[in-house]
Parts: sequence; structure tokens; C-alpha cells
Amino acid sequence: EPNLKHYRDSLCRFTAWLAVKGYVKADPLAAIPRIRVSHRQARLVPTDDEVRRLIESVKDRPQQKDRWLVYLVAAATGLRRGTLRALAWSDVREDAAVPHILVRPESIKSRREFVAHLTPELAGALASHRGHATGPKVFASVPKPQMFKQDVKRAGIRQKDEAGRTFSMHSLRHFASNTRMRHGWTDQERALASDHRTVRMTTEVYTDPTLAKLHNPDLLAVIEKTARMPNLLPGYPQSEIVRDS
Repeated sequence: EPNLKHYRDSLCRFTAWLAVKGYVKADPLAAIPRIRVSHRQARLVPTDDEVRRLIESVKDRPQQKDRWLVYLVAAATGLRRGTLRALAWSDVREDAAVPHILVRPESIKSRREFVAHLTPELAGALASHRGHATGPKVFASVPKPQMFKQDVKRAGIRQKDEAGRTFSMHSLRHFASNTRMRHGWTDQERALASDHRTVRMTTEVYTDPTLAKLHNPDLLAVIEKTARMPNLLPGYPQSEIVRDS
């Protein structure tokens, strides 16, 4: 597609020059529309086993500290890396009747308050982690891309597939959205849970059709239960999501 855009632009510049110089009466390609090329990086959606292996590869390594929990929260909630980095203990309501994370507008891409619900297991893990906290932030640090790449390699997970899609930390966000799809969430609900402004973003970018009919009964328990929970986003009205026609 990038090459096609290059060919079109070069040819159109040439015919436009011909028209300006008077070699042709009018530019014959003037009506050809521009070709838009997306620069969005294609993400590899990991399998259940790959997510489990990633978490387990760092869970028992003392020097990794809380990195396993970063990956678990990312895979279960789909929160972005920047949001995880800014997450404060005052945002986490693990002891509420419905455990959740109240994401502040300034720490999320959409700049609006957002609620991510937690399963009892994930809430318990965060509560235990809170007991050892030494500061206001939930995570002392969030792995940088190179560190994540090393963890993926250590876990023996593919970093790129035959289609050129790469496994980055943002892939865990894609994993969360696709897991919800596999457990019956509607596109509208998935858009809400992913903090997307349009359903199209969810269906076109965060949907892997090859995973639609897969179901692994041995799915990581915390993530499976999160995906099967009802949509509980009191701070995020459905009217804010644009339904694409």
C-alpha cells in the first residue's frame, strides 16, 4: 500500500507538470483521489498460553519486583502503558463492593474519567501488593519496550509472526479486547471497556478474526473471569461511544 501511494503521487505530479507546461490540455489524473496509508503498527495478539508464560517468566524472579503484576493488570484490563505508569493507589478501589480502578482524566488518552473493573482475584493481588507499597504509585516502574522485549524472549514467545505483526506491551491491550470478544461481549461493550471513542476503532484495529471462535478452557483464570463479568462502567455513559453506520 505505501508503494502504491508512492506510484500514484509520482504519476500525478508528472501529469500535473505536463498540464502546467501545456503539453496536455488538462491533467488526466486530476480526479484520482489520494491514497491514505495508515502508519499504525500492526500488533500481534498473543495466545492465552503466551500471556501465561510471559507472566510466569518474571513472577518468580526477585529482581523483577512487581513486573508480573503489571503484565497481569495490562492483560486483564487493557489499560495503556502510560496509564499503568501513572496509576496511583488512590485510584485503586480493590475493597469496593464492585472492585475497580478509577482512572483519572489526566492519565488516560481520551482525557476523561474511566472505570476499569477488577475480579476478586485481581483485586486481592493488588491489595497484597499495596501492603508492600513504598510510595503513592501502584507500580514503581513499568517495563520499557526493550525490557519487555527481553521478557518476551526469556519466555520463549515469538516476537513477530509471518505477517510482520509484532508482540509489544500494547499487544496485551489487544489481548484484553479480543478476550472480551471471545466471551460474548458486544462491540459496543468492548469499545467502552477499551476507552475507544468509536466502535470502528474496536472492530477494525482491536479485533483479530482468527480468534473469534477460539475458546481455551484452560484460560488464565483471572482474565477469563474478568472477560465474563458484566459491563460495569458507571463513569462512562454509553452515549459517549459513537456507533458507526
